[in-house]
Amino acid sequence: MNQQHNPAALDTQAHTMAAWALAQIADDYPGVQLDHSQCTDELVNLWTAFALAGHSAEAFGLHACAKLTEKVLAAQRADLARE
Repeated sequence: MNQQHNPAALDTQAHTMAAWALAQIADDYPGVQLDHSQCTDELVNLWTAFALAGHSAEAFGLHACAKLTEKVLAAQRADLARE
């Protein structure tokens, strides 16, 4: 069985990629708090879809970081609105 379609391997890859994307955002936006559980779930689903469609890790990384950056910017806007 192809590793990409092995559910256990795919789940491990998905969690690794989600952790990588969250670490990238934490480096780029120190001090911004995201719901890591929710983000991890979303990123795991995203990686699974990308992997099953045959997309590269680089494509996932770009899409995941853009998605997380949107969340960071929304959180920053919410903080500014409260001030």
